[in-house]
Amino acid sequence: MKTVYFDRNYSYNAITISDEAYERLLVLAMQYRVCQKCSQLYIDDNPQVARNLCLHCFLAKENKRLTLVGTLPTDETDAVTYQFLDQKGYIYLSRSNSDTYAHSPVEHSIFDTLQYWHFPVPETYEVNKETKETVELASHNWYVYGDVQNKPVVVIEYRERYGIERYGNYLQRQFLAYKNGKIVELNRHKKAIREMYTEAKRRAEATKKGGYYHFDGHPYYQLFDADLYRIIADIASEEQTRDHV
Repeated sequence: MKTVYFDRNYSYNAITISDEAYERLLVLAMQYRVCQKCSQLYIDDNPQVARNLCLHCFLAKENKRLTLVGTLPTDETDAVTYQFLDQKGYIYLSRSNSDTYAHSPVEHSIFDTLQYWHFPVPETYEVNKETKETVELASHNWYVYGDVQNKPVVVIEYRERYGIERYGNYLQRQFLAYKNGKIVELNRHKKAIREMYTEAKRRAEATKKGGYYHFDGHPYYQLFDADLYRIIADIASEEQTRDHV
């Protein structure tokens, strides 16, 4: 048996039906689903990209100037994951059962952004060379610095606590990711990497005026690692472009 509810006054509209009737009712409901905003049936050109929300109304709600670029395989709930691209080249994800009552049914995904632009991402990392202890790198713990749309190299950073209860240690590592190519850890013990850091600091200091660093037209009173990573990504991209001319 199943209990179904009609309209919003649940206590007065509950009906108990057989399992067979429920299956038939479910098929009918899925066939005639409509968008809660525009009341239109879902079609191939205007699918349901969030719970009770069609593509057109979703794009109007988000106001991020997103473009639908693809879908990912369905999960165990049979929900479809839709991939959207913003104007800066970052991927946002929305599942067909995402909660539309939340602030936003889409989530920003660095991992999927890197995959979309064909930048390699490490799957594991050896945290102890003596014991050969290796940890798996979760897809939701990545950060990226650089121009993913237009440059051949970006800096990617992984941050996570790990250990028996995943709180014992903190893993934070940076890598150079070459589009359709290799991954190089930003290890300052290596001469080439130290030279990149030195050049990045030189370029950063060259922007300093009146006690402030200037990046992308904005003043900053302090130089952060993230600023250096973006400059290093530019330096590596320049070298990569020069080597392939």
